[in-house]
Amino acid sequence: MNKRKLDDRRRPERVASRVREELASLMARELSDPRLSNVVLARVHATDDLSLVRIGVSALDDDDAQTRARAAVKVLVSITSTIRTKLAPKLGMRRVPTLEFRVASAADADARIDSLLAEVSRELSTSAKRAGGEGSGDGKK
Repeated sequence: MNKRKLDDRRRPERVASRVREELASLMARELSDPRLSNVVLARVHATDDLSLVRIGVSALDDDDAQTRARAAVKVLVSITSTIRTKLAPKLGMRRVPTLEFRVASAADADARIDSLLAEVSRELSTSAKRAGGEGSGDGKK
């Protein structure tokens, strides 16, 4: 299989990942609505044609998690055009995908948290290996 076809298959995953990163950053830094606090982007999936990105939203566990997740989805749906406008320059795509927000299941949220913990663990072990390798050398500073 040639490289281009392989890249075309992975592109929806890359776009979904980039939307997740940029939207999380946007929510943390620029969207000041209190209903978006303690909200996790549990699942982000882009369609093959990149016209739609489905985003599962979950609230951190407590008694009202589902209620808070539904409130967060309502807020995000109401400001979708603003979000798309802010995402456009960061994504660098000709057309910004339509964003569809929904309440994620508890399993989606758990899987996302597990993947984030695994990613942090990998990054910590990589940085520890790099820090350990810096001590060897020719002794010059």
